[in-house]
Amino acid sequence: LPGGTPTCLDTPNEVATESQKRQLIVELNGTTFGLGQYAFGFLCTVPDIDPIGDASETTWSFIVYDAAGVLQHAAYRIPPQTIAATSVGSPIFSWTASQADKPSLVTFGLTFHQDMSSVRSLVFICPEYVVHDNRLEEDFRVLSSNFPAGGLDLTHPSLIKLFVLEGATIPAGFHRFQFRILVPPVMPEQNLWYLALCDNVACMSTQDAGVMLSFTITGFALGERSTEELDGTTDASFPLPCPRVLTWFAVFFALSHA
Repeated sequence: LPGGTPTCLDTPNEVATESQKRQLIVELNGTTFGLGQYAFGFLCTVPDIDPIGDASETTWSFIVYDAAGVLQHAAYRIPPQTIAATSVGSPIFSWTASQADKPSLVTFGLTFHQDMSSVRSLVFICPEYVVHDNRLEEDFRVLSSNFPAGGLDLTHPSLIKLFVLEGATIPAGFHRFQFRILVPPVMPEQNLWYLALCDNVACMSTQDAGVMLSFTITGFALGERSTEELDGTTDASFPLPCPRVLTWFAVFFALSHA
């Protein structure tokens, strides 16, 4: 992101109106946006149930003003995801190597605090430029003896889909999934991995209608390592906040010629 560090303007709750409590203003210091794609994220508290009210209270809006206060871009009434009461927490993402143009094993870990039914597929989505290097089903490892795996879709270069047996219940516990990727010569600016739990086998993104729960995970930089190990198989790991308590909301927009 060009320019200085953005400044967040948030009205304190004790003096904020109900509308202001749902509003966040970000000032971009000395920033000039060129043509391209940009994404922003912030932490927010997720309620226990879906909000009730009119569209202004139950949807997202994203508005961009220039330095003179003139409206430049806006998206209104962005529908929110349905709030899912789940007991899945503490995702872990790790890798074994981060050298350009070299293979690496990446591991995703999910903790299920109680049995979970109705899941038909798990979708692992790589960042741009990153491709997986798994041609046979045995190349993908489910590091949990009791996970009800029901096959794989390895036909997409930057996406892997793990099917769950129809009618099966994912048992409580910590389940890990490991596969090989090829580290690109350069990392994308939006270096994000995605993991989605879906109630069908057709899911291809975190925005599909069948997504029950999804996670956005920051990727690693070239040459990045950590002294922390995950069961002696990887050299870096990052636990993320439980999605029912704290989550990232990402805003994405693109600038182009009129």
